[in-house]
Amino acid sequence: MKAVVGSRLLIWVLGVFGSWALSPLWFLFWESFYFAIPGGLYYWVTYLYGIGKSKKPYYFFLIPLFGIFEASSFYAGLRQKEFVVIDKN
Repeated sequence: MKAVVGSRLLIWVLGVFGSWALSPLWFLFWESFYFAIPGGLYYWVTYLYGIGKSKKPYYFFLIPLFGIFEASSFYAGLRQKEFVVIDKN
């Protein structure tokens, strides 16, 4: 499990630094911001759908924190020693 979480962390860090390493190319494509809009809307629509299904509208105010929760999930993976199976029946 530590290897999986560690590799995910490494890929994430390399992705962030890789994007900054390629930042001079951003000036060639000034309209690249428009490609980020569908990606951002995807998360908002997904979270709003989940909030609607759970019937807890006050979760709407937590949406800005969901990205932080999701990004910090690898810390929980490093601390957890057992394997958890989620029963979907």
